[in-house]
Amino acid sequence: MTLRGAEDCAVIGCEFSQLGGNSIFVDGYNRHLLFSGCYIHDGGANGIAFVGSPKSVNDPLFGYHQSHKSIDNRRGPITNDYPSECRVEDCLITMTGRDEKQTAPVQISMAHRITVSHCSIYDVPRAGINISEGTFGGHVIEHCDVFNTVLETSDHGSFNSWGRDRMWHPEVAVMSRMVDSRGDMYAWDMIEPNTIRDSRWRCDHGWDIDLDERLRSVSYPEIAVCSICKHRCATQGVKVAAVGSIRPCHISGCGKEIVVNYAAPPSIWCYYSIHKYREVLLCKYIVAHAVSVVGWPHMRMQRVVYHYIVLNDTVVALAQF
Repeated sequence: MTLRGAEDCAVIGCEFSQLGGNSIFVDGYNRHLLFSGCYIHDGGANGIAFVGSPKSVNDPLFGYHQSHKSIDNRRGPITNDYPSECRVEDCLITMTGRDEKQTAPVQISMAHRITVSHCSIYDVPRAGINISEGTFGGHVIEHCDVFNTVLETSDHGSFNSWGRDRMWHPEVAVMSRMVDSRGDMYAWDMIEPNTIRDSRWRCDHGWDIDLDERLRSVSYPEIAVCSICKHRCATQGVKVAAVGSIRPCHISGCGKEIVVNYAAPPSIWCYYSIHKYREVLLCKYIVAHAVSVVGWPHMRMQRVVYHYIVLNDTVVALAQF
């Protein structure tokens, strides 16, 4: 199924089985679509893909090693050719990506305000839910069970996200200096924060929640770009990678998190990144290795991190730093 230029449409109680490509493709301008109670399985590529046009993005980037010499500083999309205000709810999505492995049961790219709620997602080759490019935010992921992911690939998570906003640069130090020189640059493409809440994640071959490669940008001070609340991470915890220099705001706020086995390693952070973890229950191991962290001794960290070590249902250690 392909939807292009659709408004106020609903797909309810349908089964999509053994399709060779994307089971549902929401292409370009679409508004107020609902996908509810659907069973999507054994598809060749993505389960449900929300993909806008690159023409809607100001100074888009298409590759890891690309960057701009000059950047337009106008905020937000420049056309309306992208999905917005759409919802996926109460769906079972499994065994997607039978042919194309770089896919996801729910793929969100160059879109705005997509909600994924009360879905079960499992047995897939890569991420269960993937948000890419850092354009345009406002997404909500809630009340989902996502497990048995990254079965045929690596370096990914049950939830995965990554940014290629216009200020992206493959040299982390260059990007850090550039972003730090323009205090509002982080919000040029990501016009609203993404929220992940009240869900359970498990990924034995990657990360439970992988906030990768410069996921960031906030809309207002004290609002997280990615607000992660009330989760259970069953194996690999939360990876936070390559977020930039936003001094008055929380890049990521992790609240009321239960992490079993591993914690939250920083990776490729820029100068003055701010992460705040609170009320985090970490069980079994606490592993926080740093990878390519620029200016680590000088980072303006809000060190409000509570580490609870639980053995045999007893709190044996508590540290705050």
